[in-house]
Amino acid sequence: MSAEKDWIPRPMDDFRIFADNFYDESNTNQLAWHLIGTKVAAMTPLIATFDADHDISKHHASRKPTDTSNTEEARIPLEKLIREIGQYEMKHNDFMTNENRTNCGVPNDTGETHVAPVASVSPAVSNKNIARLVDEISYTTADTTHAHAKPDGQQGLKVKIGFYVKGAPIPSEDECTQTDILGDSPSDIVFAEANFGSLYVGYARWFNTRKKLGLAATQFFGVVR
Repeated sequence: MSAEKDWIPRPMDDFRIFADNFYDESNTNQLAWHLIGTKVAAMTPLIATFDADHDISKHHASRKPTDTSNTEEARIPLEKLIREIGQYEMKHNDFMTNENRTNCGVPNDTGETHVAPVASVSPAVSNKNIARLVDEISYTTADTTHAHAKPDGQQGLKVKIGFYVKGAPIPSEDECTQTDILGDSPSDIVFAEANFGSLYVGYARWFNTRKKLGLAATQFFGVVR
């Protein structure tokens, strides 16, 4: 993000503190900041592996060369993912304040980028059950050349799910109790055991790279199986 000074610390001990804090902040505030859930989840095993290796290699007197190399190798995919989330999920995120970004160790948005458009259309959504309490959500757009292409400036979907029983009123978007932030198509949504057997309605809206929601929502229906 800065050509003069890297925003991610280079010393391994400093990186450990930074990475643990970045993960904790991202995991805790995932929904509030509209972060892509799959990316945040992907950090979990990476941070666990890195921390375990670093717990060994940080003891200079007792560590072996293989301990140091294990830590260095574990850092590579973790740092790559942190850079991706910081650059594309946080830097220009309107759901985060500059204080939030500072707390994550991410440079503040300078406002020197092109403002992504707010979508005025919604995607075509399909859903199917792929496992107990798991449905797969796919979306398509008017771009027939690229079946799962996103409109210009759009980063993913915000999906809100509401549950009801046959004959009862269908929940409105505001009444939905489950929210999922989806990136690529297809993506999975996971339901709570308490909702097994319920009917559900979903509302899907684009959000752009600045996390602004689209003006239109797609409505779709399913059954929690």
